[in-house]
Amino acid sequence: MMKAVRRRWITPSSCRIHCKALSSYLFRKDGIGYRPIFDFDYYRKKTDIIRENIKNRCCDADIDEVVKLHNKFGKICTEISALRHERNEISKKIKLQEVKKGEDDYVKLVDLGKKIKEKMPQLEDTKLHYENQLFEAASKIPNDTHPDTSHVELHFLLLKPIGDEENATILSTFGDKPVFDLDLKNHIQIGEKLNLFRSAALQSDPKFCYLLGDAALLELAIIQYAIQKLTQKGFTTILPPDIVKPRLIEGCGYHPRTEHAQIYSLDPSHGELRLAGTSEIPLCGMFMDSMLDAKDLPLRYVAVSHCFRAEAARHTSEERGLYRLHQFTKVEMFGITTNEGHNESDALFNEFVEIQKDLYSNLGLHARILDMPTAELSSSAYRKFDIEAWMPGRNNYGEISSASNCTDYQSRRLNIQYKGSKAKHRGRQFVHTVNATACAIPRLIISILENFQQQPKAPADDETRLILEHMYLVLSY
Repeated sequence: MMKAVRRRWITPSSCRIHCKALSSYLFRKDGIGYRPIFDFDYYRKKTDIIRENIKNRCCDADIDEVVKLHNKFGKICTEISALRHERNEISKKIKLQEVKKGEDDYVKLVDLGKKIKEKMPQLEDTKLHYENQLFEAASKIPNDTHPDTSHVELHFLLLKPIGDEENATILSTFGDKPVFDLDLKNHIQIGEKLNLFRSAALQSDPKFCYLLGDAALLELAIIQYAIQKLTQKGFTTILPPDIVKPRLIEGCGYHPRTEHAQIYSLDPSHGELRLAGTSEIPLCGMFMDSMLDAKDLPLRYVAVSHCFRAEAARHTSEERGLYRLHQFTKVEMFGITTNEGHNESDALFNEFVEIQKDLYSNLGLHARILDMPTAELSSSAYRKFDIEAWMPGRNNYGEISSASNCTDYQSRRLNIQYKGSKAKHRGRQFVHTVNATACAIPRLIISILENFQQQPKAPADDETRLILEHMYLVLSY
């Protein structure tokens, strides 16, 4: 069994903090976790590359401002360190009686010590001001982008999946695309016919709903199907909390305090708490401020949780019904790896994508795997694949899952490290995190209802119900 070593809070002396030691500056913030441990040396050396990456990902970030603030912060830290050293030298001379009371040199030393003491609070305030600005600016810098995403060579053509969703690269397809000989119904029409779900507009909001009868049972069957498949592959099952602290959300690369945040906030009387948009957030938080052992990695978890997303309604025909809800159930895969061979997280990422493909292939779905372009990557994602299933009622593909390799983006912000096992990695290293959707339940219900609305030799009125009952048997073995 893996043991996570919890570490004591560390508040290093400010006199030891200067430009070169800035990347190891740790202290407690908002009552949870450490400040992010940014790699400022990397930011300074790769400024041009990072600037281009920010542009390609359409991020509100400024690497030049980060470098500028880093210089200011380093300068003020050096000045404070020099003054403290001078003050200590003065105290040492007085203590060792190198000068006697009443002598001119003694009076000069005492006056100089007082001036330093009076000057320090102002310098400390200035340092804190630059420090807060620096970490605020650095927190907006996105993860690097996988070279295959920013520069792909395929069939001797140079492709650059840079930009928005329409520039995504189709990597592969799987499953047979269904052919129908009847008038197709979308999942809303099927649901109305079978009384499967009902809007909660009057009770809550138009983007909330009730799942009724067979639809509720189908959700439970899909959850059980995914859990059984993943536990057989060695995943540990977790039921995480749905409510988390803002600091944890920020550490995962989301920004709950922005004007257009998709995150629900609880009443301030309950403290600074938010509803999690994905179980990836509490799963990361479970390892916050931990020191793991390389021999225990990789770790693989599967979680079932409600997801809450305050997404703006688009009011299009394709967005109706179950496709885009403010609350839904999701089965999520989450993994933690080392980075000693510089390819462990890529390997786990590919493993998760293969599991996704297996899950949906076994359900008889036709789908395609997309390598998502730069503008579609979250701040934390180094690389992201989406899987889109064919949805006949939309006469188009619809996203049913995604997978992201976040490398050390989240672990640097949440202080998740491991002890290296190889000689050159004996010291502390930051873990890499990988997440992937196993089953986003509403999207799978749409796919199942619309793709299996016709069954050979079945009466037309009972086609959807017979397929639904058939899917129960498949999903529950």
